[in-house]
Amino acid sequence: MGILRIEAMSIGQSGLTPSIIKIDTNDTLATVLGTGYLNKAVQMGELFSESDMALVSTKTTPSAAATSVGWLEVSKSGSDWSLIATSAPGTVVLPTVANQLAHATDANGTMSTAAAAAVTHLGSIYAGASGTSGSVRSYSSTASKGYLELLGVANTGDTAVSISNAAHGQATVVSIPDGGQATSEFIIADSAGTQNITSGALSVDAGLISSGLAAGGFAGKLTAFSNTAAKGSISLLSTDSTGDFDLILTNADILQDQTLTIPNVGTTGSLLTSSLVASEAGSNLIAVDVTVTQAELATGGTKILKASSGTDQYKVRNIFLNSGGTNYSGGGGDRLGEITDGTTSYSVIPAATMQSLVNATWGSTEVAFPASAAINTSTAAAADIVFQYSGGATDYTAGSLVVSLILEKVA
Repeated sequence: MGILRIEAMSIGQSGLTPSIIKIDTNDTLATVLGTGYLNKAVQMGELFSESDMALVSTKTTPSAAATSVGWLEVSKSGSDWSLIATSAPGTVVLPTVANQLAHATDANGTMSTAAAAAVTHLGSIYAGASGTSGSVRSYSSTASKGYLELLGVANTGDTAVSISNAAHGQATVVSIPDGGQATSEFIIADSAGTQNITSGALSVDAGLISSGLAAGGFAGKLTAFSNTAAKGSISLLSTDSTGDFDLILTNADILQDQTLTIPNVGTTGSLLTSSLVASEAGSNLIAVDVTVTQAELATGGTKILKASSGTDQYKVRNIFLNSGGTNYSGGGGDRLGEITDGTTSYSVIPAATMQSLVNATWGSTEVAFPASAAINTSTAAAADIVFQYSGGATDYTAGSLVVSLILEKVA
């Protein structure tokens, strides 16, 4: 199909320019506007002039019942005779697309819906109206890859929310990160309420985290809660110093993973610190005072003087026996007392001393050095240091003593 009939409107128009031609087609407007559309008509003897105006009928499809009629100009380029859209002031450039905004293509008011960067130099652009939702969408250059949408939702009152930039000193691209879930929120400055990250984590890859104001007026505080509700928290809180001095908590050269535990000191306490630099990183002296009763040693029992955690190891630096306890007695008991980790016997307390307690230190007759092992022998990994009976035949039925140890944790 194509051009069905061409009729020149020549009556009373002889010598007039432009002359008018009627062209009846069942082609679409896009086909009619194709380059060389009139070439076949010229080959069949039709005569055209570039000053001709054509009143052209088109259809959306060749079999469509509805017909559209519009004015087009005759144009010649090289050997091609074509029909083109008119370009008079106020003309709409065809074809247009339903529901698309028209924009000016020149200073004469020619309008089109073809792709272009439309600009409003004066005023604002509105999407929707009060009571009617509106949004602005921006699509990427790749098909079927979603879009970015700016959509207003109902506020508590009739108030406006504006998004604007602060003064930038450079060209800046601000990216919205992937929230990783269907709903997420921005973290913003100067929020009147508490802002929460309910999944994932917050990490500052470069830069500092601070709380409070250098100018004063607000005390900075960092708080970490435990995994169980209503089980307290640990906080790092800054209080006033005499002068403008900084306190920096930092680590020495750590040679293994470590967990530092702050002991329970009651309502108020302090950490013991030293202005001296340890001669050897990781040195750790521990003092313990343990009461050992006769009942705990009965029938092969033991009393833990220092429990090991994991693979901890210790060197025994001193052992003290304290007077003022209750002498071991009764039942014809004649047992000796031993301090050991199950591998090394660090001291054996004679039965006579068990039965008549005195203040004594390691290396004395009452608290002898090891019989065969070196004094600085480390305890076995993961082994507890205990007090137990050693030698003798009969357990005591009464008695209580206190052993004091100075230990160095070495592993």
